[in-house]
Amino acid sequence: MKRGIVLFAAALCCVSVFAGEAAAPPVMLFPIVKDGKWGYMDQGGKVVIEPQYACAWDFTEGLARVQVGLYRGYIDGTGKMVIEPQFGWAGRFSCGRAAVHVGATPWGNNLMFYQKHNAWKYIDRTGKQVIRTSLYTRLPDFHENVAGSLDTSGKQIRCEAGQIAGRFSEGLAAIRDKAGLYGYVDHSMKTVIKPVFEEAGIFREGLAPVAVLAEGQKPPEKRDWKWMRSRKLTWGFADKTGKTVIEPVFEDAWPFSDGLASVRVGGPSTGPGQGKWGYLDKTGKTVIEPQYDYAWPFSEGLARILKDGKQGYVDTKGTVVIEPKFDIAWEFSKGLARVEIDGKEGYINHKGEYVWEPTR
Repeated sequence: MKRGIVLFAAALCCVSVFAGEAAAPPVMLFPIVKDGKWGYMDQGGKVVIEPQYACAWDFTEGLARVQVGLYRGYIDGTGKMVIEPQFGWAGRFSCGRAAVHVGATPWGNNLMFYQKHNAWKYIDRTGKQVIRTSLYTRLPDFHENVAGSLDTSGKQIRCEAGQIAGRFSEGLAAIRDKAGLYGYVDHSMKTVIKPVFEEAGIFREGLAPVAVLAEGQKPPEKRDWKWMRSRKLTWGFADKTGKTVIEPVFEDAWPFSDGLASVRVGGPSTGPGQGKWGYLDKTGKTVIEPQYDYAWPFSEGLARILKDGKQGYVDTKGTVVIEPKFDIAWEFSKGLARVEIDGKEGYINHKGEYVWEPTR
């Protein structure tokens, strides 16, 4: 897996929401599908909001995206539509803001998206436009009250050291300078780690995965995209001072969670699917031997692993808790994990028992 900034598929919390807005309590509901319609169940598998939507997503900050016909809006935990379906695309709420696209028009059974000026904007939890942008591409989510180069008021954030290249996490965000190297800035946009890395991930538990050129690799005078795609990297971990605390000897790496980080060894970084994944602790000691085709970060004490084309879960000791049998699996959140098998989606608990039998 080759990437500049490590991203999670899971919902991640902001440090705070927009000043003056109270943080919404978590809604303990989960999207389900039945007979092609989407609704929501509780942690016990009881249907709370009847399947009625064309599609539905997780709740964040008290609201969830749902699709009615071709357009998307937002409901609260009671199923009340609080922001009417009117957006061709709608993002998750974070820091009191959600990115949406306006102006998409029906084209048969699909929508035609016009990447016109001001089509993208941010709304608050009442549906009111709070940030109007001139961007023509999909807007990023807010993290720690920053999204790309914008704060929650819509003010442009200046960063003289380079371009912000990742989201804020634990007070720092990766930046990329004109030479194509990565470092980190704090919320004041002060450079706290000089750009010296080839790639840089987010901080978790005080450390971030960072990459350097593999031994024998030398950068050309001009770092064009052709060279960037062909270069070979090795990954290690740096602390918030920029000090390398785990040497860059791995082919790939995810951030730490539950005191462990997954790393890949034994395969070239440009070869997807090669090498094996295992886990190490913050001293760099291998805790779970490399043996998986892929391994994701831990969540609620369990981590997804891929073996022989199927996904399952292991604990922090490397014990297989839930056998690899799913075609797709998601990380645990609020006590449950979403899984897919034979094109059907369901939910399991920490024991691997179905709370919601797979349906579609």
